[in-house]
Amino acid sequence: MARRTQRTSNFPQMGTEGERYQVTSAKGEPKVKASGKPEMAWRYGEMPTFTGHSEVVAATANILHSIRSASPGEVKHGMEWYDKVHEAVGKGVGKRGAMRGASDKMLSGAGIVAAVSPNMDWDRANIDAFSELHKLKSAHWGAIASGDRSPLAGMSISSASTPNLMKAHRLMQGEDPHSVIPAGGAPKTHSFMHNIANPDDPGYVTIDGRAFDTMTNRMRSWDVNRGLSTGGKSMSKRYTAARDIWQGAASAVDLSPARAQAVSWSHTKYDLEQKGRTRKQGPNRVGQPYFDPGSGEPSLHLPHISSGQFAS
Repeated sequence: MARRTQRTSNFPQMGTEGERYQVTSAKGEPKVKASGKPEMAWRYGEMPTFTGHSEVVAATANILHSIRSASPGEVKHGMEWYDKVHEAVGKGVGKRGAMRGASDKMLSGAGIVAAVSPNMDWDRANIDAFSELHKLKSAHWGAIASGDRSPLAGMSISSASTPNLMKAHRLMQGEDPHSVIPAGGAPKTHSFMHNIANPDDPGYVTIDGRAFDTMTNRMRSWDVNRGLSTGGKSMSKRYTAARDIWQGAASAVDLSPARAQAVSWSHTKYDLEQKGRTRKQGPNRVGQPYFDPGSGEPSLHLPHISSGQFAS
């Protein structure tokens, strides 16, 4: 029994529990789906700042557990992830005429990929974004800027928002990546750009929604703003504090922050989505812990998961 109590304290959940509520229209009327069921969403209260000692200790323990309990396959996938994307970007910017005005082609190319990254097929050796962006003419960019997205039909970059596409266009024109994707206004994308450009740089770590949820051991729906970015001139205090925690955890397992985050991300993401799994996914699992407080096992996994490469 004592062992069970100890494990529970090692993997705490942080942040206020979420609650479901029925979405209402601008007129205050409850919204209903076509099926007749109420349209529901999630609301969250106060979240951790990651500045208190107990929060730092708890978040670090959660990160380390997500890395140390990863399966060998997940470790391999995570360790290679940024290198493969880096290589694909190198191929893209190395083509004749590509990124002609950029002073640092790799960083600008990484910025383009980071800007248009949603829904991109990351597991391929080549990234279509570069060839697709180069196919767009001046008239196309003018149309996109005015809200006409028809030039993007059939392209993988069509999933990117118009503001992010315009950032990619600015980078293609040779604008400074740090001005286009500033650390203050877009800390996650800024860090992602640097992690792609140099996976071994210890100064950057990409803290997205899944990384934040791993730190707090509480799954949130993807539409929840974790408060990691404020849109100001400097990084939010929460992002800076979270970055420092991830850097410390990465050092504890002798990995660069980028590789530590990628192994953790692979662990909490990919095994869940393999065919045949019976556990609930996405919004149906909101509020549940990533790690089972009773056993210490990752709750996104079935019991077969091994201790992995980084066993403590």
